[in-house]
Amino acid sequence: MDKDMSIEWEPVDCCPVCRYKGMPSIENLDHELNETIHVYWCPRCLSSYHNPRMSQKSMDEYYSSGFYRSHPSRCISPARNERKRTAAAMKVHMIEGFRRDIDIEIKSYLDYGTGRGHLLKEIEKKYGGRGVGYDVYQDPDAVIDIVTSKDKIEGKFDLIACCHVLEHLPNPLEELDWMVSKLNLGGMLFLELPFTRLVFPAHPILFSRESIFRLMRHIRARYIFYDTQYLNDNGFIIAQPNNVTDLSLVDYDPKSIGYLREEPL
Repeated sequence: MDKDMSIEWEPVDCCPVCRYKGMPSIENLDHELNETIHVYWCPRCLSSYHNPRMSQKSMDEYYSSGFYRSHPSRCISPARNERKRTAAAMKVHMIEGFRRDIDIEIKSYLDYGTGRGHLLKEIEKKYGGRGVGYDVYQDPDAVIDIVTSKDKIEGKFDLIACCHVLEHLPNPLEELDWMVSKLNLGGMLFLELPFTRLVFPAHPILFSRESIFRLMRHIRARYIFYDTQYLNDNGFIIAQPNNVTDLSLVDYDPKSIGYLREEPL
């Protein structure tokens, strides 16, 4: 995508997470594209969102062109690449812990927004079976084969991972619905969301911790939320959609490094 290209912007009627009417909040000049981003704040779920936001057509071109990934500020050095591989191995360790707790087998898996594919590679090393990596951008340095169209993804999966992707998508509820439709019965979603308030075109939604409950309620999920806010301000979510159970809130120490939380609908 040419950074001088004219970007299409579209108005947003309500919060993409809870459908509530938001209010103007802040704005920020994005120097990469020389565009001013206007942000609205939702008083119900405390998320924020761009209004107007980049149209789906412009967003598809922005990502599939490779402009976002190839920008100098986001280029991956060999050292950073190794850190990403290590982080992927740690995530698989977390997935395995929860897999044992909820007693499922992982024989097929999809990484939605796979990037270079480090997470999928580590999942494959752990479980074998059938893996698919989906991304609209074909990274030339990918360590796996990448599918660039959802229409080419066949079958269903025991595990779907979606790490640092939902904040890039203008309609997160629709994307979650699609992921749920691709899960086997009893399958597991592994989500990672940032809670940092970075205002630039790539993040049309700025999630809050409160919005996680809304997302999980939408897909009728039994879930466990692992918040590592004191480490890197990310939220890790293990969810079993369409598996409504009565779960009690687990006590936690807000001063601790992280906590496990189970919540009922």
